[in-house]
Amino acid sequence: MTKFIAVSNRKGGVGKTTVTMMLAYGFALYGEKKVLVIDLDAQASSSLCFLGAARWLAAKEKGRHAADMFINAFGDNDNINISNFIIEGAGDVYMRGTETPDIDIIPSSSDLDDTERGMLYMMSNSKPTLEDVFFEIEQKVANIIRTAKGKYDIVLLDCPPGLSSAAWGGLRAADYAVIPYTPDPTAEDNIRALMRNI
Repeated sequence: MTKFIAVSNRKGGVGKTTVTMMLAYGFALYGEKKVLVIDLDAQASSSLCFLGAARWLAAKEKGRHAADMFINAFGDNDNINISNFIIEGAGDVYMRGTETPDIDIIPSSSDLDDTERGMLYMMSNSKPTLEDVFFEIEQKVANIIRTAKGKYDIVLLDCPPGLSSAAWGGLRAADYAVIPYTPDPTAEDNIRALMRNI
């Protein structure tokens, strides 16, 4: 059964991408699991680390990234084919005597910020309150992510800092949340606020 794990924190620079990548390699190499990473951060750091610049740019040019997936599926997420946005063979770290790690990725790009704004605009006319708009977008994002169910053993969601629609959609889709943080008073306050919201 597919497990969805969101790596999230409202604060940036706490190691979310590093934790996501290490979990992906750990599950794939040690756990022998089939892993999908969905990069929900417009900075696209995990996408660039897993794919390298050339493969990431090629995916972006072909519209195979999270922003295109969400905008294309937004009106009809029941019929989304998530496979169209997956880049296979993302892992390049090996252990001696093992085969290529079974890691795929749906990369991100800076277009994700614009996509979120576009989704807000599309939904603003059909819902009575802004709260309803945000809830609907977050739920749609979660539903799109959950279409990976049954295709992978583990789906890791590299969430952006803050609480954007992509971050909340990832948290809504997740079975588990991993919250990396640095031990300082502001980080601990962020953790408490995130835990209350979850």
